[in-house]
Amino acid sequence: MVASGQKSVSLKELLPHRALAGADYAMYADKLCVCRLRYGQMLRSGDVLSSPVRADFFMFVFMQQGELSLSLGPKCLQLTPGMIAFSDPGNIISGHWETTAADCWLLLVDPSLIDRLHFPVQRILPHMVERSRCRAHALLPGQQASVYQLLTLLKKTVEEDTELVTYHELVLTLMNYFFQAMLGYVAYEENLKPEGTLRGSSRDVQYFRHFVRELKKNFRTERSVGFYADRICVTPKYLSSVVRQVSGRGPMQWINECVIVEAKNLLRFSDMTIQEISRELNFPTQSYFGRFFKKHTGMSPKEYKML
Repeated sequence: MVASGQKSVSLKELLPHRALAGADYAMYADKLCVCRLRYGQMLRSGDVLSSPVRADFFMFVFMQQGELSLSLGPKCLQLTPGMIAFSDPGNIISGHWETTAADCWLLLVDPSLIDRLHFPVQRILPHMVERSRCRAHALLPGQQASVYQLLTLLKKTVEEDTELVTYHELVLTLMNYFFQAMLGYVAYEENLKPEGTLRGSSRDVQYFRHFVRELKKNFRTERSVGFYADRICVTPKYLSSVVRQVSGRGPMQWINECVIVEAKNLLRFSDMTIQEISRELNFPTQSYFGRFFKKHTGMSPKEYKML
């Protein structure tokens, strides 16, 4: 269980308290962890996946052998060999092995490192994770080999090339390549063109990204389109038009989805009562929260909590 009111945990805060001793991992400036997990090597209390934690970092999982049951918030993914999955900051993550012959890679990335990349990942990464959230992607054999080679090279570079004058540039270049490759693989599977993943002008995309950033910061207390329009300095009508043009969904769908995902997280992983959760999410009454939750999920908070 995640303790009531637990804040998000950064990568820097997480690692010193997790049992990485004996694991095959490399760290870069407390902002990046490349870790290879094998069954029996880290399956003990305190490893990176053993117990739920609200992560304030991006996580990329590549399953090489065996099966892993991975919980990302309210959803559970079954990862088999050749699959990749993504999680963005704010999700509650946990996992357990389904087989004894298991082998997977984790790439944990602090958001501040994304801002240092040369490639405009700020535009691509959130959309890639958004499309991939709560689902796994199956890679082709050649793509699997490329991901393995890239992660192996990234880990080796982080570990062994620290004395090179170009050390930091090498790490960032490999990160650039990794994200571009992931976008290409996801786009290939979905028959998309990478440059066409977001619709609309570059200005519209900027407004949309601003909306998403504000939403992640404020959805627990603010659920009106007008509030977000004010934060972005546009009219509610214009914001609704831009969000729908860029993402294919209206802003209220985005807002309601964030609230429902957080409610599911708290119901499943926290020790909070339903009344406490309704207050945490700024609902006027527990009954109002119950009606909202049932409208969007088809079940009451109590029914979901008992699953």
